[in-house]
Amino acid sequence: MKDDAGDPDGGKQNATECRALGRTIVGIRRQCERILQKVSFSSQNSDFSSDLSERVREPSRAFTPKIIFLSLAVVVLLSWAVPYNDYYLNGTYLTGNHLPLGAVFLLTILILLINPTIGRLSSNLRFNVGELVVVWSVMIVCSGIPSSGMSRYFYSLLVGPAYYANPQNQWEQHLLPYLDDRLVPSKDSESDVVKYFYESLPEDEEIPWAAWQQPLMYWSIFIVSFLVLMWTMCVILRKQWVEGERLNFPLVYLPLEMAATPEKGKVINAFFRSHYTWIGFGLPVFVHLLNGLQVYFPDVPRVTLL
Repeated sequence: MKDDAGDPDGGKQNATECRALGRTIVGIRRQCERILQKVSFSSQNSDFSSDLSERVREPSRAFTPKIIFLSLAVVVLLSWAVPYNDYYLNGTYLTGNHLPLGAVFLLTILILLINPTIGRLSSNLRFNVGELVVVWSVMIVCSGIPSSGMSRYFYSLLVGPAYYANPQNQWEQHLLPYLDDRLVPSKDSESDVVKYFYESLPEDEEIPWAAWQQPLMYWSIFIVSFLVLMWTMCVILRKQWVEGERLNFPLVYLPLEMAATPEKGKVINAFFRSHYTWIGFGLPVFVHLLNGLQVYFPDVPRVTLL
């Protein structure tokens, strides 16, 4: 074997390799330090689940008769308002994202207007944090059903195959015969129930409910079963998510801060008294207000977001 000590090139090569190895070790050490810092930061944030339990745990129970009644009223309101706004008025979707606009709006009204008003009449009528969280949970679950969570796409799937069937796609020969008559209102592209769904209902005509009754009855059995299955899975996984993995649930932070109990002697809590809250609220409202006015009044300047 050749001795590198007597070979200048071999010595330089060894020195270069040693320096490269040293830089690699230093890089690995720094990367480990970063990982440890992230783990430490995550462990600090993982206290959210316990903080949630402490903030919701109040002397009075969360599931009270008044909150059950309010939750049912909210379900009825959203079930009517969401389809009317989204499909009839073609307005901005009330529940078209992960943080439903309609639910946030109703929770804000409940906290800023209704809660202080009934609190002046009697402190026992005031909704506590647990009750407000229950209402929020009901709203985010029920608001998705009449919107993007189901109805926005479901009904069109029942009549779409018949309406869009044509000689080119040959759906009348290859698709429609395999659809169960009990699950669709009609397979005839010229039927009123199919044409009215896409081309609007004439003013002197009534909605052909008779054609929809049987399909909706059968599909309701499946939909209710599916929703119960999903909610049951959430209950099964809750312990692992909350107590085992201690997930942070970032979308829960906003309603929790909104529903926080005001300090003694204060009508509203620190979140709504913060200037940063209203600045963050005011900027997008101002932009969208200008863009909305520009649709009806072209002289109003438009703010281009994209």
